[in-house]
Amino acid sequence: MMQSTTGWACVKALPDGRAPFILANVLQLPLSPKARRPKVDKLDTARLLREYMHGELPTSFQPDRWCREVHRVAMLREDLVQREAKLKNYMNSYLAHET
Repeated sequence: MMQSTTGWACVKALPDGRAPFILANVLQLPLSPKARRPKVDKLDTARLLREYMHGELPTSFQPDRWCREVHRVAMLREDLVQREAKLKNYMNSYLAHET
């Protein structure tokens, strides 16, 4: 069982089919009565286990490997386009200032 944070895809490969992998969506859990307390992993883990045992643990969508790779390529392309636009704007601004 793991909270839905970054890095879950690497951890998912560790059980290697010997145990079920559950990705808990902690954002859908109702706030506890002591929601303003500092985050303590021991208490949070106990709460996740308790919710799981009662069958009330919301799970997160886990995209397959192909979908994650396509998403990564799309994000890289978006980053390159943004960098290109930033560089063009900088050069246009620089040339306009110098001439």
